[in-house]
Amino acid sequence: MWAALFGDASVLRGRERNAVWSYCAGLPGRVSHTPEQEARFEAAVVADLRPAAARYPADAGLRSLTDVGQDEQGAQEAM
Repeated sequence: MWAALFGDASVLRGRERNAVWSYCAGLPGRVSHTPEQEARFEAAVVADLRPAAARYPADAGLRSLTDVGQDEQGAQEAM
């Protein structure tokens, strides 16, 4: 299923293998959403990341996901 949605994972390295990171970083993907679906997906990701980040504050990998999301949000707000 991964390959059908995201392509060949063997060519991806590090964070590129993380679907949430890839989405937040704006990397091109095969999945398309309507604006409504995208808003629901983003809300679900935030709902999952917030408690995880609070529970594991020293997790650098998790923190990098939340940092990417904040960077993206800041860029959108600046527009």
